[in-house]
Amino acid sequence: MEIIFLFVGIIIGIGVVKIYQYINNKGEIKYLRRGIYTNSYSVSKLGLVTGIVEVQFEIGELEKNSDKSKVHVINVSTSKTDSDRQSLKSMIHNSWIESTKIEWIEDSIEKIREEKLNKILNNGKKS
Repeated sequence: MEIIFLFVGIIIGIGVVKIYQYINNKGEIKYLRRGIYTNSYSVSKLGLVTGIVEVQFEIGELEKNSDKSKVHVINVSTSKTDSDRQSLKSMIHNSWIESTKIEWIEDSIEKIREEKLNKILNNGKKS
């Protein structure tokens, strides 16, 4: 009888852990890689160009093919404070951009090594 309780406890424990992992990872977006995309836009009012805004997008790559990347905008910074950041963000959010125009952020070797070690150690704990 005690063996049955042991197995039921193990099954319930595994179920609770899996539900917890599902809830914590639900809103997290996984990017293939991250980068910086810089572009200039002209600002106009009533058809007259009033200036140029330099915009820097921090992006995450969702998909890619041989020469283009589908990107998700993480953050936007502009050279002028009065710019409408939401409309600038909507211009490239979830769109395809040439990969050569993006400056890709490379992770340091130490960070990659640490992630691999954590993955190995965490997988060892779950078994």
